[in-house]
Amino acid sequence: MLDHRQRQFAKQGKIGLYLYDKPIIIMPVNKLVLDFDQLKMLSGDDDEFMIEILEMIADQSPEIIVKMDTLYENADFQTLGATAHLYKSTVTILGNEPMNELLKNIENTAKDQEDLKALLPMMETFRSNCNDILDQVHNQLNKLK
Repeated sequence: MLDHRQRQFAKQGKIGLYLYDKPIIIMPVNKLVLDFDQLKMLSGDDDEFMIEILEMIADQSPEIIVKMDTLYENADFQTLGATAHLYKSTVTILGNEPMNELLKNIENTAKDQEDLKALLPMMETFRSNCNDILDQVHNQLNKLK
């Protein structure tokens, strides 16, 4: 049975995860969908430039996932927060606001070092979402090539 807050999110087509009565993750129920319109606008609709950016994202994202996992495991929360902040720029280019919000939550929680227990489910969601993002980036690359 859904509680009051979960029903509120469900009405909006979102799920919420709570820890100590604070919302820590608000993500769409469906698979993450990227909006490549921002990248098209940034590139001036130049396919070669878009391919270059998408290849860079495809190459660097797995390294960032491993780095963030390692930082979390080593309890290097300041660097974890800084890394999440940097990756937010990449996600913004891909037009995915829910992932941007998740990274902002990771960044703030890690830097503030409050509610550190909340980081584990955020990191699990991050890993899962990154796999979705990489699949879509590779699909877009195949369309452009």
